[in-house]
Amino acid sequence: MQRGDKIKAVKQVANCVEGRVYKITDINFEQGRGYMYYIGDNCGQLVAQLPEEDVNKYFTYPNVDEYNIGSSDYSDHTIQPWDIWEEYHLNPWDADIIKRILRTKVQVGLSNTDSRIEDYNKIIHICQKRIKQLQDGYEF
Repeated sequence: MQRGDKIKAVKQVANCVEGRVYKITDINFEQGRGYMYYIGDNCGQLVAQLPEEDVNKYFTYPNVDEYNIGSSDYSDHTIQPWDIWEEYHLNPWDADIIKRILRTKVQVGLSNTDSRIEDYNKIIHICQKRIKQLQDGYEF
């Protein structure tokens, strides 16, 4: 396991909750202790400092569907946007619209309502672009 890897706790250890995905934020060699792994949450906050043998014993690599990068919560749901994209063979514009509809991410400096309004304005913009493409004969 390397620095930056996403890892999943298979058992409760230190402050790490079973089933949750964490990130190896750093690895240091400490005299007399060996390699120590620094485990962080999705926000980069240190959760635990564990010896290499505990990391190998209590963590595994998660399935790509079990976590996401960033602050969106797609992986908390049974159906993720990319499941819809694949099932319906969506073009990039339609896929982007689906993603924006399903996300619950709040933009920094905006309220929940203002973040949703921004998402809907982006969806409208994407739709306008796609309509123009179709009118101009561009079939993706």
